[in-house]
Amino acid sequence: MALYLGLDIGRTAIKCVAIRTAYRKVRLESLALVELSEFGGDTTLAVQSAFTRLFAGKVPHHDGIAIAISGDSVSQKTIYLPLTAQKQIAEVLPLQLADELPFEIDDAVFDYRIARRTTAEAAEPARAIEVHAVVARVEDVRRRIDFVKQAIAHEPERVGVGAFPLGNLSPYCPDLLGAGPEEVVALLDLGTKQSDLLLLRGGEIVFSRTLSLGTEGLPAAAAKLSRELRTSFLAHKSQGGQEPARLVLAGGGAFVPGAEVFLASQLGLQTTLLGPPDLEIDTVQRSTSKEATGPDPRVVMAQAELGRFVFYGKALGLALGHTARAVDYDLRRGPLAFERGFGWLQARMPQLMAFGVVLGIALFVSAGIRLVALSHERQVLEEALGTVTSEVLGQSTTDPDEIDELMAGQAEAADPDPLPHADSFDVLVALSKNIPESVVHDLEEIDIQKGKVMVHGIVGSVSEAQDILTNMKSERCVFDPKITRTSQMVGSTRQKYLLELEMRCPEDVKKDPKKKAAAPAASGAEP
Repeated sequence: MALYLGLDIGRTAIKCVAIRTAYRKVRLESLALVELSEFGGDTTLAVQSAFTRLFAGKVPHHDGIAIAISGDSVSQKTIYLPLTAQKQIAEVLPLQLADELPFEIDDAVFDYRIARRTTAEAAEPARAIEVHAVVARVEDVRRRIDFVKQAIAHEPERVGVGAFPLGNLSPYCPDLLGAGPEEVVALLDLGTKQSDLLLLRGGEIVFSRTLSLGTEGLPAAAAKLSRELRTSFLAHKSQGGQEPARLVLAGGGAFVPGAEVFLASQLGLQTTLLGPPDLEIDTVQRSTSKEATGPDPRVVMAQAELGRFVFYGKALGLALGHTARAVDYDLRRGPLAFERGFGWLQARMPQLMAFGVVLGIALFVSAGIRLVALSHERQVLEEALGTVTSEVLGQSTTDPDEIDELMAGQAEAADPDPLPHADSFDVLVALSKNIPESVVHDLEEIDIQKGKVMVHGIVGSVSEAQDILTNMKSERCVFDPKITRTSQMVGSTRQKYLLELEMRCPEDVKKDPKKKAAAPAASGAEP
């Protein structure tokens, strides 16, 4: 099981959440909250304290830490790209963002998400790809990473943006899912000096804005806060979105007396506090000594703090950013990409060894099952082969050599192949091959009928014709060649000749079975 941590560094408090994941299950391990006032406003000491309190003083090995930078230090951009650029978004997007940034794109780090189309939009063919991107300066993100690394001696693997990590809660918090797939829910992370607004539709983030107002200055600043929220809702509506159907409050400011009632009356929206997530809670009783047993202090803390879950919403969202269902952004990319070293591999060596053992056992069992299946298949095939040989060859056998002998015996007893082993083309080849190179030969006519061949040719002398005859006698498929006639050409010293032969290979000669059977009988009659 993987252990992931979410660290929410606020301006007045530090919240930390630990979760464990296994396959599709997520379990809430522990929660911790530290007020900055406990350490005189020293953020570094507060982060250290929250980190150690999370595990009751003993920090186990973990698989990842997620933090976030403030939303007001990040630029949000919406880019429309042609459909042809869908496979090259990572290469095309920097060129589009470079024209809209007040600083060089080489000094920036960004992440993006492709907007999901609504049901109405899905019914029509897409005209362009809507891409939502967040861009920050590399130095701003690196400064945040270095601060956390210095405070807890661990480098964070993920860096979220503003309130976007809260969107990761939607699969586990029914409060963030609307009555229908198109209903918009507003989630307000109400802080002391700053607030983050998130609009969700069907669990997907469709709008985000960081407000420079919080609970500080209330109730005098309450009207200004509600005005900022209404302006944000109108901004989303002007972009083609819908107004939210209800408002969910998170963050420490949600517990300010009257905040929930006031926002509900000013915005005309049903307003509720963010409820506990639908996650498993670690309630295992662990032994603390050989004589006594008791609950793990982390479990007690988790159960006690769960009633104030609104404090930990963003921290939990950051931890959930490590899971496959995350919908937020991660700025640890490009020059800030996290690189794991040998220590990470060494810490997971027991798990890797266990996985290797399990994999080896699985392969061994699989090979055994395969061998059993092949053995059964062989037995079935041998039975089928025995049946076929019994029907075709008259003897049931599965030995390949014996089958070859039986088939050879049947082939000898069968009728010979009706096709001749030598044809007209072979006659021409044999004649051409047996004419000496020194002889000037003209072929007047060649007649081939049923193996009988008559060659009418012209040579320089009768002796040359005899040489051709002698050479033809050496051909294995030439039978009884002879020159039947020679004559001198009119007006020339050259000689015409007629060569007759039979084109018949030894394989074409039919054996007399009676003579073949009589031979052993005669030999047996000898005294």
